[in-house]
Amino acid sequence: MIEKNRIAGSNHSYIHFPFHDFAAAQKEFGIKKIDLVGAAPHLWCDHLERIKTEVIQQELEAFDLKVSVFTPKVYRYSICAEKESKQAMATIDYYKNCIEAAETLQCGIVSITAEGGCTDLPYNMLWDNCCSMLKELSNFAQQKKIVLVLSTVSKQDSSILTHLDEVENMISEVHSEALCAMLDVNVISICGETITQWFERLGDKIKLVRFVDGNYNGYRVWGDGCLPCEKFLSELVQVSYQGILSLQVPGERYVEDPFSADRRNQKTLEKFLK
Repeated sequence: MIEKNRIAGSNHSYIHFPFHDFAAAQKEFGIKKIDLVGAAPHLWCDHLERIKTEVIQQELEAFDLKVSVFTPKVYRYSICAEKESKQAMATIDYYKNCIEAAETLQCGIVSITAEGGCTDLPYNMLWDNCCSMLKELSNFAQQKKIVLVLSTVSKQDSSILTHLDEVENMISEVHSEALCAMLDVNVISICGETITQWFERLGDKIKLVRFVDGNYNGYRVWGDGCLPCEKFLSELVQVSYQGILSLQVPGERYVEDPFSADRRNQKTLEKFLK
């Protein structure tokens, strides 16, 4: 059994609705923590100016919600961008703005991935670009007392950081207390890895678990995919994971009716929560 207060809802599927409606839905479901996706229309985020969080903060206070994770929308920013290119400089400024937004929201975790990396560059160059940028961002995050969590992504989204080996090696090479890991159960399942393997290799470096259903065609809410919810929860108990489980479902599969999707998610999970 997993404590319900470790479950974090997400606004990602609510982009066609006001943030107020998302917050009200989380209150209805008994959710106290959220994985806040920094994206329009709920939150305007870019590399040009400070991210204004005041309106979001008012809604959070009204519904007694706490931001536990801040997930920047990738857009066309990329941690693999060529060094000193306009894209690289914009990406650094963007993620620094997101880290400062997380600090303002009193949130200690910012999620980051290699999604959208250029596939035309040689692998070694992508790796070097990524490592260099993560070193700079990790130094900045450490000053703000923020932890960056790096996850694997599918091979459809990137040609780098798609397996546990790569995440482990990148964290080791960057060598910063501020760079940790996020375990995405859908991605690791697709590439044949297990929760136990991740914890054997990374241990307490894993600061976040994206806990959602899925299949080879993408992410799903629990009950709509083919992943073993109960088995995964048992594994997380066995490895003594005590952190947040994010219910963020990437993509736009549920944007027309996120309320029904959230209800299905909660109904599937409730028998395993305490």
